[in-house]
Amino acid sequence: MRREIELIEIAQRQHSLLSKTQALRHVGLATWERAHDKGLWLQVAPGWYRHAATPLTMEMQVRAGSKWLGDRGALYGSTALWWLGVAVPEPAQADFLVPRGLRFIPPWMNLHTTLRWSNDDITRHRGIRTTVAARAILDFASQRASVREVEAAIDDAVRLRRTALPRLRASLAELRGRGRHGCALVAELLLDSGGESLLER
Repeated sequence: MRREIELIEIAQRQHSLLSKTQALRHVGLATWERAHDKGLWLQVAPGWYRHAATPLTMEMQVRAGSKWLGDRGALYGSTALWWLGVAVPEPAQADFLVPRGLRFIPPWMNLHTTLRWSNDDITRHRGIRTTVAARAILDFASQRASVREVEAAIDDAVRLRRTALPRLRASLAELRGRGRHGCALVAELLLDSGGESLLER
């Protein structure tokens, strides 16, 4: 029981997540496997677990998935915007973006692939790799978000200075014409978005 409490305390210090490596520093492999088989520790992403008494949250999914993917991926679409603090509905599951060459990664999380993978599209926010707001807005539109949701995301991202209209237009120009759903919607909304009137811009 004492060692089980130690594991819970470790998890509490790191957003309710515990790695298998950390667990095995405190308990033997057989003890850990029994606890896992009994459902006391539930896998959130490969190598990362939460205690069964701890509800699964979006932050836990984001952090566990990010730890598992490392530099191979970044947050995608609505998940990226939500993590950046932009006004979008909280996703039900965390979405990640990886280069097309890594499409064979086991899909423990919702994985999206892209032929266009640039370091210019990646940033780090609160310790997590995420696509920048401009790219995330275009990806959000491709997730079948409503017109109102995409418009609100554009306005809020500009208001929060997560992006700027010139950056968003540049991202749109780079990604248009590749059969991406949502680019036409963003192009139309950019005529009257960003927290200013068209004449002010």
